[in-house]
Amino acid sequence: MNRYYPPILSFALGAVTGVRQMAGPAVFSRIAGVGMCPALQSSPFRLFASRKTANVLAVAAAGESVADKTPIVLTRTSPPALIGRIVTGAVVGGAVATALESSTAACVGLGGFGAVVSTFGVTRLRRHATQELNLPNVVGGLVEDAAVLGAGYGLIQGSNTASAS
Repeated sequence: MNRYYPPILSFALGAVTGVRQMAGPAVFSRIAGVGMCPALQSSPFRLFASRKTANVLAVAAAGESVADKTPIVLTRTSPPALIGRIVTGAVVGGAVATALESSTAACVGLGGFGAVVSTFGVTRLRRHATQELNLPNVVGGLVEDAAVLGAGYGLIQGSNTASAS
């Protein structure tokens, strides 16, 4: 996991969180589970390093992805949803700071900021795709899912490469 520059990883995971709130924690937990993070073991973030936690968060992220395609879900920019994304991004940033023994304030701030940037950016892109390009909302959601999966896979693979070296 040491291959990553902590503020950049915090921002990237925050950005993933802004698109799918549970995806950022799920990706970090998967990275922490394979990245041998001894600093997490004695911290409040120690659950992230558990494979069981990684699996539970992955299921939660998959459920969120399914729920996103339904009309019952709040828009991601509504105050409760946005605050949840910011807090979740900040928590993941704090976990990154702890795992990589970096500046907590910078990582927490960048995790939350990444969530804000992607929340509004992806909302605007999805609105454009559905209203201007006439794509069905479900297709827009599937494109978001593909982007989150790709980003998550890249971050996890990068951590595996770093652990192996």
